Amino acid sequence: MEVYYTTGFEKFFAKLKDSFDKQVDFEKWPSFTPEYNEDEYFWSTIGSLGEVLILHCCSCDGPSDPRHEICDKCIEKRKITAAEDYKKRTGNPPPWRTVILCRIYAED
Repeated sequence: MEVYYTTGFEKFFAKLKDSFDKQVDFEKWPSFTPEYNEDEYFWSTIGSLGEVLILHCCSCDGPSDPRHEICDKCIEKRKITAAEDYKKRTGNPPPWRTVILCRIYAED
């Protein structure tokens, strides 16, 4: 069965794995520890998407992909934090159905 890679991270790590003759211990991505700041999220309205939750992945080495188990757990944890904050600020349940993962870089 042929494996299709859809992201740059997947393609990069597939090539890395090939270069080590498949002697590495990961399927699509190597393991990593999520690194982010608890308060680096915000919500906004974006065109036809409506209300969205935007999570800043900061300097995390992960793929920012919910298909990865570590990313999925991180996303779910941060969604709960953001939802509690939204409810506290507005008195309403969070309206977003879309979560955007991003890395924001600033020039020095």
